[in-house]
Amino acid sequence: MSPNKVVAHRGAWKAKNLPENSIAALKEAIRMQYAGSEFDVRMTANDSLIITHDPDYANLNIEETSYEDLIRFPLKNGEILPTLRQYIVAGMQNNTTTRLVCEIKPSTNKERGVLIAEKVYKLIDELKAQHMVIYISFSYDILKRLEALNPEVHTVP
Repeated sequence: MSPNKVVAHRGAWKAKNLPENSIAALKEAIRMQYAGSEFDVRMTANDSLIITHDPDYANLNIEETSYEDLIRFPLKNGEILPTLRQYIVAGMQNNTTTRLVCEIKPSTNKERGVLIAEKVYKLIDELKAQHMVIYISFSYDILKRLEALNPEVHTVP
């Protein structure tokens, strides 16, 4: 999509001191016309798909905490913790160059990880964004489930 070969890890955040995995960092990667922008997906206790790297946010375990409790703590630029829906919608706006590199984080148990993969795939499909997304994960089971849902899906182990 882009002649620029850079893939931004958690968005293009460093130069402008933006929060990693923020919509602002994603928009900066798109503005810079990077080939890709990687982001991390986790699921909250109430099954909200959110964009964050670590298993804890604001000293709260994500898998044991509701999204409503997590968003009480904004990112350093004032953004609320983005949902996958918000992130993908933002990534599709004014973007003809930057692939969305979706890292699905493994869960505390294999079955939950597979469920997260299904929910992520279905949401991205609903948003008609599959053509823009590459999936990565450190869980082979997550990648196998994505490929079972769609053998044409773009995955990278």
